[in-house]
Amino acid sequence: MANNTLLAANPALSEDERASRKRWTRRARCRRGCRYCWNIGVVSALGTAGLSAAGISSGLATIGAAVGGMASGVVIATAAPVAAAIGYGAYRLVQWLRE
Repeated sequence: MANNTLLAANPALSEDERASRKRWTRRARCRRGCRYCWNIGVVSALGTAGLSAAGISSGLATIGAAVGGMASGVVIATAAPVAAAIGYGAYRLVQWLRE
């Protein structure tokens, strides 16, 4: 939804910028789908009971076992979307400062 709103085709932009935004939007959709499938797959594969509450908890605990437990597993599993949001925020800030 954010991509459709923030990266919508704007006739005031140059053709190169519109083409770049269109490519970025397509890539972002693909990455988002892969990321969700990857996270769900890893958590369910490492969990003892699949995708039940016990399975998700044990999967996140296994992911975070090296650094401290289930809470760390949650942080690790959500790090990619947070990093992407920070990167996009930095991009928008630079765009805003250039105007």
